[in-house]
Amino acid sequence: MTGSPETQSKSMPGSILLGIDTARGGRIVTWCLLLICAGLAAAGFTGHLHGYFEIEELPAFYGWFGFLVAIGLGIAAKIIGIFLKRKEDYYGAGSTNLEEHPASDLGMEASDA
Repeated sequence: MTGSPETQSKSMPGSILLGIDTARGGRIVTWCLLLICAGLAAAGFTGHLHGYFEIEELPAFYGWFGFLVAIGLGIAAKIIGIFLKRKEDYYGAGSTNLEEHPASDLGMEASDA
């Protein structure tokens, strides 16, 4: 097994079986995913595609289209966030966080541990 007992308990379940609980394992998984993506992109250049629209017949169309859409969604989320976010003091004086409570309500009674 890899890693100390402290790091094994904090890692995700099954990571020991996959071997990705170490930095080296993470790099191996990353490179494998990059190779798979490159192989799939290269496969787009090998044959003639029959798309419904002409643009779909471009090599690796779905790869770069998905990448551009993901970037567009990130930008749209930032723009929408400008209009939807609230200030930290949005609830103001009516917030229950600002109320004073007796110690007995907060569970801070004296007790022996």
